[in-house]
Amino acid sequence: MEENRYKDKISIKKIVNSLVKDWRLIFSITIIVTMLGGGYIFVIADSIYESKIEGIISIPEKVGTKYGDYIFSSNNSMDYLSVIKSSKVLNETIERLDLEMTAKSLEERIIIINSENSSLFSFSITANTASEAKEILEVLVECFLEELKMIYKEKAIEYFTRVYFVEFESYQENEIRLKEKLKNTENILMKTEPVVLLNKLVLNDSIYAAKLASERGINISDLSGELMLEEEINPHYEELQGEIINLEQQLNDLRLSKEQTKRYLYELNIEKQGMVLYKKNKDVSQMTEGLLEVMESNVLVNDNATFSENPIAPNKKLLMIISILLGSMTGVFVAFLKVYWKNEMQE
Repeated sequence: MEENRYKDKISIKKIVNSLVKDWRLIFSITIIVTMLGGGYIFVIADSIYESKIEGIISIPEKVGTKYGDYIFSSNNSMDYLSVIKSSKVLNETIERLDLEMTAKSLEERIIIINSENSSLFSFSITANTASEAKEILEVLVECFLEELKMIYKEKAIEYFTRVYFVEFESYQENEIRLKEKLKNTENILMKTEPVVLLNKLVLNDSIYAAKLASERGINISDLSGELMLEEEINPHYEELQGEIINLEQQLNDLRLSKEQTKRYLYELNIEKQGMVLYKKNKDVSQMTEGLLEVMESNVLVNDNATFSENPIAPNKKLLMIISILLGSMTGVFVAFLKVYWKNEMQE
């Protein structure tokens, strides 16, 4: 046991001594690997620069418009900010800047930062030069804002078109119902007598009773049981007249609302046609500026992007340290193999 331990100590000491003797080999390999690493870092590897732009997003529960309140389907900021990675925004940016890259490669360069429960957000992008990163990001954000505005303008058009179409159909049905009810009420009125004859006691009309008693030369009390016919307005006739006036007023109000709804549907249809032209050839001349732009002021972005004059990658200092360590480890490993191989050959 003691003998084996003694042999191990001798063997380790021998190996260490051999490694010290081969310091030139270790140093040479370290220099070679470090030079190779430096060549890659300073000659081959591309420098990567980052540009950043910040903004504020605040999505309300609903926003008022000419046509009523538009209710947003989500209050999650990322549902709106992620539009910057949509194929339409990416392809539009590539087209405007004539970039030689795919939408997928551009998407991979974009970073969205939005802290939970915070209205602050930032977009950042990387490129081979600082100016290129800044230019791409500013055009990208411009395309993003345009697309976001148009997406929710179109959603608002579709939403209010559905609302007013249903409302218009309801008005038409109610108009038919009111017209039928008015017609029936008028027919009933035509068959109803405007006045009725009622038997009343003569004494109920003191003036008439006094006159009648004087004409007959009798006492008024002698007319106590005598009746007379008197015309009175038929209360049912008056009730029917009031109902007709009410129905006519309801019809007038309904027709006014129906005309307004019809006008709204016409305006929305014009906007819808304008949206088709925009999608086809970016023509916005057929759309009303400011109408149903429900995202306006909900997302605000700084006009200019910021950028770092120094590249964010590669980290040359760190990579050089790694190259030196890797070279040293490789040198030691090679020297160790040399010693091991020599010992094996001697045995």
